[in-house]
This record gives sequence, C-alpha cells and structure tokens, in this order.
Amino acid sequence: MRERTLVVWLVLMALGCGGGGSGTTPVTTPPTTLPPCVQTVIRQDTGTITARTLASITFTFNAAARLDIIADWTTPTSPIGVYVTQGPCTVDQFNARSCTFLIRSEPSTIKPRKLSAPNVAAGQYSLYLANFADQDESVATQVISSSATCAPLSSASISAQGAGPSVLRMIQR
Repeated sequence: MRERTLVVWLVLMALGCGGGGSGTTPVTTPPTTLPPCVQTVIRQDTGTITARTLASITFTFNAAARLDIIADWTTPTSPIGVYVTQGPCTVDQFNARSCTFLIRSEPSTIKPRKLSAPNVAAGQYSLYLANFADQDESVATQVISSSATCAPLSSASISAQGAGPSVLRMIQR
C-alpha cells in the first residue's frame, strides 16, 4: 500500500509542476524583407573595333554599387578581352598588364561576356575592349550599376590570370 501511495503522490507532484499559468507567449519573428534589385544603365555603346586594337570607353559611377559589364560582338571566333580600370592605362601599360584592373577578363570566344565587380566606389572608370582578332569586330556594351540585392552576372578573378596577347593601338570612344 505504501508503494501505491508513493506512486500516486509522485504522479500528483508531476502534474502540479509544469502547468503553472505563467502566461508565456511564443515570440514570432517576422520574415526579413530585402530591398528590391535596382539596376541603372550608366552607358551603352556600339561600334567597330579594328583588328588588334584596344578601345577605351570612360564612364562615371555616382555612388558605390556593384559594377556589371555586358559585352557582345559579331563573330563568335574573335578573341575579345574585357577590362575595367580606375585611372588611366596606356597601351604599353595594358600590354604589360600593369594597369590597376577592377575587372580583367582575358580574350575568350565566350559571348556575350557578362562580368561583375562588387562594391565599386563612386568615381571615374574606363572600360577597355581589346580586339585580338586579325579582323575588325562590331561590339555592343552595357555598363550597369546594380544594388547588392541583384544577382551578380559573373566575376573574373584578376590574380589568377596571366599576361595576355598584345594590341597595336588604342582608340577613345
């Protein structure tokens, strides 16, 4: 009988312990809402780049953002390089690859070329398109300022790329 009394007493104690109306309300955390993707076309350009020529296109970023570049050309077999620098870069510096590159995408036949650089500060920049082919090439480009919430197009590792081919001359657009 004593065992039965002990069991009943333990059951009553257990029932009396956890149901005290403390009034705790579960906390619900609202979902995080990201700001929308905002993209602004800074510059669009089309034109012809003669064979073995580097074309320079200047543009201004008015606020810090991600820089997106889209470049396309006519002939799929033409090797085209796409580069962005802050500050000047002469043809000799370019051929030595001693410019300060934000984007450096050595010649490739992958087209269209879509490249991104994160956290680019406001300022003056130059987009360089290098036609390494032995024929003239028609090229179209877009320079885009994108907010951090936009998906990046791609990125080109600067340090992993070695020296590329040379160009003979530079033109300003």
